[in-house]
Amino acid sequence: MNIALIGSRIGKSLSPALYAGLFSEHKIDGNFSLISILPDELRHIRAIVEERDLNAFAVTMPYKQAIMQYLDVISESARAADSVNLVTIYNNEWTGYSTDGIGFIRGLQADNIDFENRRILLYGSGGAASALLSELKKHTKHISICGRNAKKAAELADRFGVRLADAFSPHDIFINATPLGSAGYDDFANFDFVKNFDTVCDLVYSPKKTKLLKAAEAQGKRIQNGLPMLREQARVAFGICRRES
Repeated sequence: MNIALIGSRIGKSLSPALYAGLFSEHKIDGNFSLISILPDELRHIRAIVEERDLNAFAVTMPYKQAIMQYLDVISESARAADSVNLVTIYNNEWTGYSTDGIGFIRGLQADNIDFENRRILLYGSGGAASALLSELKKHTKHISICGRNAKKAAELADRFGVRLADAFSPHDIFINATPLGSAGYDDFANFDFVKNFDTVCDLVYSPKKTKLLKAAEAQGKRIQNGLPMLREQARVAFGICRRES
């Protein structure tokens, strides 16, 4: 089984180690590689994948929505999320899936973080935010969204039927679904807003504890980084790859 991760700034990705563990656990002869591409190279994705002879590939920022135009089939989960983080190739047919949302939910459950019917503020308006919204809506009606791009956040709120919030208004749980704070990206201007939440989740996992999480922890908040989501979504994706291979 030959799988890759396609994205930008992925040199520190933990996915190769995760998939190596899954290959070993299931006694599968497999290979997982990293393919970093620039936005203007995405149009050559078919040639890139064919050259690497991939059976499937994971997709990360910033291509989770842009990749959809190159697919033959979009699964129900990906259509609901308007985001793809896994593409399988079977009989030359490319099928896109979204495992981010269920991965995030399972990560919360694994860490015993109570999220059922709690008030959640999701910060972000890209593919990761869309994927999380599609799953979170199954567990609570109290979801608000805000983001750096007010127009995109408003469009996402309207599409999913959730509230558009004032930035960082008080809720039970705050989720950062942007790359802010990750290696090579900008960070939040300040972290005073963490006082408005009981729990702070950050999808960033490099560094393992962002300045956002450190600030929340210093105020006695419950925190979670992106590792549980990364681990759980990879398990779901790996299961799909095995089924489709």
